[in-house]
Amino acid sequence: MTDNSFKLCYPCSHYRPKDGESPPDWPDTAPIFWRKLAERSMEDVVSRSGAEILPEGRIGLSVLNERWTVDPVRQAIEKTEGNASKSWNRQLPFLILVYLSRAKSSALTGEMTPPRDLFPGMEIFKGLLELETGGLLRAYGNDGNRFSRACLALGGRPLDKADRAFRFELFPKFPVEFLLWLEDDEFPPNLTILVDRGAAVHLPPDAMAALINGLIRRLLENGKTDAGD
Repeated sequence: MTDNSFKLCYPCSHYRPKDGESPPDWPDTAPIFWRKLAERSMEDVVSRSGAEILPEGRIGLSVLNERWTVDPVRQAIEKTEGNASKSWNRQLPFLILVYLSRAKSSALTGEMTPPRDLFPGMEIFKGLLELETGGLLRAYGNDGNRFSRACLALGGRPLDKADRAFRFELFPKFPVEFLLWLEDDEFPPNLTILVDRGAAVHLPPDAMAALINGLIRRLLENGKTDAGD
């Protein structure tokens, strides 16, 4: 059974992107997850999450084409490799903390499914948890080449699906696939987002929605910089 007993408080008034690269505003629930992380051995954390042990008691984690470092003693999370993105850099540290403190030993299933199918009977991915696919369809629904460039810039791996498809390793145990069907004379553009069926034991639904929407915003940012090409 999936443990959804801890509310993430995301999105909420404690966690809005601001200008600049100042430290993130941690939600009120952050101490719960720091405590859960401290209760687990370093070896257990990295074994379950797919992270790695770094010198001086730190943890290294790959996210997309970025590297992040977690210091459990200082309760600090920093990006050490990767391009700047103000909103993403403020949002991601807390989600990394949630993932590291919750990841289980179970492996991925290899079966990709829509996120809503992971939590049967729950009215999720609506309202605050709704996936922000409309912006991607407006930006890339008739321009597959721009979509491909935006995905490749974030480390997306091309897949032989749909008109354009890419797989992103948001976390080692949270892969996400974006499948885009381009607009044509008969049909409007369509986007399908898939996650591994086993992801529900590693992340709660609100964290999944926040991560996927964060990735969507990064793709839109890349599209704006590419618009003049």
